[in-house]
This record gives sequence, C-alpha cells and structure tokens, in this order.
Amino acid sequence: MRSKEDALEYRYFPEPDLPPLLLSEKLLDEMKEAELIIPFDVISHYRDTYGFHKEYINVLIGSVAMYRYFHQVIQHGFDPHNVAKWLS
Repeated sequence: MRSKEDALEYRYFPEPDLPPLLLSEKLLDEMKEAELIIPFDVISHYRDTYGFHKEYINVLIGSVAMYRYFHQVIQHGFDPHNVAKWLS
C-alpha cells in the first residue's frame, strides 16, 4: 500500500511551467450562450424516444457532425429509425 498520499506533509503543487489562463469576457459570453450537449441526456433521449440500441446511439453521438446531421435529417421529416440504420 502506498503511504505517500496519506502523509500529512505530502502536498500537490501547481505546474510551474504553465502560464495563467486568461479568458476574455467575449469568449466567456460566447461559451455561456453555446449549446451544451450532455451525452447522458442524449443517450437517454435516443433510448427512450426512439428505442435505439447502443450501437445506433454510439454511431450517432460519435462525433458532433454526425449528431447534427442526424437531427437535420429528421427535422425534414425522415423516419429516425431509417436514418439511424442508414448512418450505422
């Protein structure tokens, strides 16, 4: 068993070679307004709404481009099951 992490005198130090990260207010505002895609929510939605199995879900959330393409196609009235099958 390693005892170093449990020792009272053991400390973690910040990386000295990394400069401070400075973010502009504009970038912070853009990040706040950006669409946040949470994988757990997407997986639950695909499973509950469409009844997709994990192979289809993994393909559809494998990249942001595939995720967006799937949603664009089904917005035009195509059947989600056929689209998922075609993309897999």
